[in-house]
This record gives sequence, C-alpha cells and structure tokens, in this order.
Amino acid sequence: MSKFKYFSLLVLLSLLFSMQHASAIGEQPIHIIDDQEFSAFGPSETRLDEVLVGNYPEWASFEQTVSWYAEPVRMGKIIEAASFREKYSFNPAVTLITLGESLDWQIPADGDLYSRALETSEVLIRLALEWIKPENEQLRGF
Repeated sequence: MSKFKYFSLLVLLSLLFSMQHASAIGEQPIHIIDDQEFSAFGPSETRLDEVLVGNYPEWASFEQTVSWYAEPVRMGKIIEAASFREKYSFNPAVTLITLGESLDWQIPADGDLYSRALETSEVLIRLALEWIKPENEQLRGF
C-alpha cells in the first residue's frame, strides 16, 4: 500500500474514531467532509478552544509563545494560523482533528504545538493537492 493510500486510510480511521468518541460523550458526531467544507473557514479560534477544553480539560491553561504574536497564544489561534497560510488555507477543524488524533489529544511534552500544527497542515495540503491530480483519478474512485 502506498504512503498516500496509507495516510488517507489513517485519516479516515481517525475521523471515524473521533465520530464514535464524540457520540459516546454525547456531543454531535464529527462528519466526513467534502471539498467545500475542507476549504471552508470553519470554526473560530474561540470555538476551537471551547470544544477542545470541553472534551479535554487539561488543555484549558495551554498557551505557547510564538514569534508572530506579542503575547502567548492559545491552541485555537495556533490551529487557525497553521490552517490559514499564505499559499493555502483550509478548515482549521480538519487540522485540529488530525493533529489531536496524532497526539492522542495530549499536550506535547515540549509544549511546541505550533510546529506540529504546521507539519500537520503541510501534510494535509500536500495530500489534498495529490488527491486532485488527474493521474490520481483511480484513488478518488476507491
């Protein structure tokens, strides 16, 4: 299985797991999104913080110092910054779910969420660009 297919399957499984977890805790289930939702502005940084802290209270006091902001920032602002880049942008909820699952929803030991969020968004956009290539039509029919 190619890395692309493997990663796509991993993201799908992560989303399915998140849907089951959300249903189990009484929240509205997360749904699989289409291209329009992938590229939508998505929830605000405040809403991202609210939802994460509502499910994982240990994130309530998380802040990180970043070079592009004068004061430490919360998770929502980090996820938004990683999702809205100069060359591309997509729904920050996608970044949050993918990154959250990869971290098992734990705060990174070194406190560097921003670098991980950037890496996650770069992988997501690379996969999205691969997905739309005409030569990958067979993958889309999978």
